[in-house]
This record gives sequence, structure tokens and C-alpha cells, in this order.
Amino acid sequence: MINNANEIIPTRRRLPPLYLIAAYLAIGVFMTGDGFEQAFLSHYVVSLGFSQSNASLLFAAYGLVAGLSACAAGVLSEAFGPRKIMLAGTAIWLVFHALFLKFGLAQKSFSLMVVYYCIRAIGYPLFVYSLVVWVTRTVPTQNLAAAMGWFWLVFMFGLGTSGSYIPSLTIPSIGEMNTLWLALGFVFVGACIGSMALSLKPISEPHLGFATNNKLKSLTRAVTLGWERKPLLAAGAIMMLAPMSIFGFAVVMPFLFIDTLGFSYSEWLRVWSVFMITNMVMNSVTGMLADRIGWTRLIRWQGCVGVATSCLLFYYIPSLFGHNIAIAMGIALIHGITVTGFVPLSAVFPALAPEEKGAALSLHNLAVGLAAFVGPGIASALLPLFGVQGVVWVYALLYIVSMSLLKFIKVPPMEKKDHNVSHAELASQAAAH
Repeated sequence: MINNANEIIPTRRRLPPLYLIAAYLAIGVFMTGDGFEQAFLSHYVVSLGFSQSNASLLFAAYGLVAGLSACAAGVLSEAFGPRKIMLAGTAIWLVFHALFLKFGLAQKSFSLMVVYYCIRAIGYPLFVYSLVVWVTRTVPTQNLAAAMGWFWLVFMFGLGTSGSYIPSLTIPSIGEMNTLWLALGFVFVGACIGSMALSLKPISEPHLGFATNNKLKSLTRAVTLGWERKPLLAAGAIMMLAPMSIFGFAVVMPFLFIDTLGFSYSEWLRVWSVFMITNMVMNSVTGMLADRIGWTRLIRWQGCVGVATSCLLFYYIPSLFGHNIAIAMGIALIHGITVTGFVPLSAVFPALAPEEKGAALSLHNLAVGLAAFVGPGIASALLPLFGVQGVVWVYALLYIVSMSLLKFIKVPPMEKKDHNVSHAELASQAAAH
């Protein structure tokens, strides 16, 4: 567009460019395959003759390895280039998923299940977060927040929505094992689309690696920074607990809904899909609300208190009404809303250490990675002793305890005056670190 002074003004693009659309499609398809087993594998493992504690331990070990891989993915991508790390992640995922199915699940060998599943856990962070590094290198700074907003949208849609809904359709027709084999196709297609996206917008490989040493220092500095600053340590502890019910409920709730209440696999997976869709949609809404009423206030009431309450509701209301999918979906929707109360926590880390944002965001990433271990880990330890009800109560109490940690977090005045800070932008900075 040209104005009266003959100055060229760029026309606003309504949709992302083609190479970004391809990248988003790649992430959505890849994470759909990766998320296939999220909400039914624990129950399937128990149906093979293993204990509920064994199933939870499998998820806890997977979460720990995936978290560590996520922390390292950005550094590796900077050092060797996104394409190589994406291909490595894809190969690891495909090979070890096949071994997990063939020699772990099919042979009913728990030790091999743990080994192959944990090695597979290295794969998806390498693929996804290498693609994030490429996005941060190809998108103009002024458009990066919007680009990362799209990234998290398709990531959550693949992992939690289509990744749960598609198995609800396939399991009644082809069974659990064939559904898990089907995941290979989604991951392979997603990887091919991702490779095509990189070809549409190549970047210079020698340019990468210039900040590798800084990235490594940022990772190690994250640990020491947490010990030095009590507010950051408190934020890290809360962040480890925040997604506890997401990772933990995917493991323990099938035992309630399928075994006790009589839901079919398909019905339970549709309930879980409602939870994940709600969580995905409400993330951006909650971020805007937090910028208006205050980050810590929203974390305290919608996050800590709200999630503690909705955890208990997720157990007791369906137990009261029995096999009622409408009631179950309603409670899943409420829980999906409350969990987004922790969204502002990502903005708290850099605000508490503005002079060391890189290290603060690395600490954030480390805490998020460990969160995938905490929820299933608690379930593994407590299920044999207290059952699903006891695990849910411990989750709820830990959310209340996390509220007490907020007293150590005093966010600088920027929380009140800088309402233009985008949570997607902060998320993009975290992903890049």
C-alpha cells in the first residue's frame, strides 16, 4: 500500500506465510502421533497384568527424560542446526516407539517398556523445540509473539485434542495396540512436512552455534540462580506443581472413569479431549485477564485455589453421578479453565530477574520439564496405598501449599504498568532458551 507521501507501507498479513503454515501443520501432526497414548496407555498397561503403580512409574520416567531433553533441545539446535536435530529426534521417536510396542508391550516386558519408552521421550522435544529455534530465526521480532502464539496453539491441539480424540474413534475398531502403531504414520508425516517447511525458508547453518556457549552457561546458571534468589526458587517450585493434574490425571483418571464408573475408552478419551480443548482456548484469555488484574492474584485464586477445588470436583462429581458423560465433560471443562490460572507464571520468571532473563527462562524450562515427572511420580508412589482418591487429595493439598509459596514472590511494578507484555512473547523467549 502507498500513502500520499509515496511512502510504501507494508500491508498487514492476515495469515502466517506459507513456510510457517507448513511448520505449524508439521507440529500439529507430529504431536498428534506423540499424544495418541497420553490418556489411555496407563490403563492399557494395567490390562496387560501390571500394577497401577507400574503404569504411573512408566509415565514418571518418561516425563523426566522428556523434560531433560526439552532443556537441551535449544542448545543442540543452536550447535548443530535445526534440521539435523529434528531428523535425529524423528529417528529416535520412530525407532524406539516401534521397539516399545514390539518388545515392550507385545512381550509384556516392563523393563524393556521403561527403557524403550524413556529413550523415545528424547525424540519429540528434539523435533519440536528445534523447529521453534528455526521459527525464532526466520520470523521478524515484531511478529514473534504472534508466531509463538500459533505454535502453542497447534502444539496443544495435536498433543491433547486430536491426539486424544482420534484414538477414541480408532480403539473400538482396531484396538489399542493397532492404534499405537498408527501413531508412527502421524509422526513420520509430521516430520516430512517439517522438513519441507525448512526447505521453504532455509537459514545459514554456519550462523547457528554462535550463542552455544552462552546457552550452555544459561542452563547451568539457571540452577545457581534459583538457589541464590528465593523468589525464583519459589516460582520454580510452583511451576513444577502447576501442570501436576494434567500429567497426573492422564495416568490415574482412566482407572476411575473406565474401571469404576464404566466409561468406555472412547467416552473417557472424549472427556479428556474436552479438558484439553478448554485448556487450549482459555490460555490466551487468561493471559489477557492476568495482565489486567495482576499476575500473582490470578495465580493465587484461579490457579492454586481453583485447581485444588476442580481436582476434587473431577473425582467426586463423576463418582456421585456415575456413568454420565455430560456431567463428566462439564467437570472437565471447569478443570480446563482453572488450570490456565498458572499461565502468568511464565511471565514471572523474567520479571524477577530482568538482568538475567536467559538464566531465569532456563530455570522456567527446567521446572516445566520436571513437572512431567512430578504428577505421575506422586501417582506411582501413592496409588498402591491410597488409590485414585488419595492421589487426587494429595494433588489438591499440594496446590494449596503452592499458594503459600506466592508470599515469597514480589513481582516488580512492571506487572501493573506494562500490560502490553505478551505472554506468547515470553513463551517464545522461554522456548528459545
